[in-house]
Amino acid sequence: MNTPIIANSPAFELFTAPHHQLAEDHEPVARSLAPQVPARFASVDRVAEPPGSVFVQGAALWLECRIVREVPAGDHAIALLEIDRLSPYATAPPVVFHAGTFTSLAKS
Repeated sequence: MNTPIIANSPAFELFTAPHHQLAEDHEPVARSLAPQVPARFASVDRVAEPPGSVFVQGAALWLECRIVREVPAGDHAIALLEIDRLSPYATAPPVVFHAGTFTSLAKS
């Protein structure tokens, strides 16, 4: 079986290979991470393991990835990431930002 690959398109200066899917109670965390400022993780409960990674504590999913390819796309890049390890947390329903608002993906 081939290793799963995901795509992401962050602003160039914000890109890191570790990824997380924020949980539905992380709206304040998402808002604090949105501004492009150097200390945006300062007030976020996080785990920096393995070294070089930054994962938000309580996220619905942690993905340890490696960059396969980056394609420039305006002020962003489309990054293809190969998943090395994933850690799902079933008790934390994921949240997405769509159409200017946060929406839970939890089942009703």
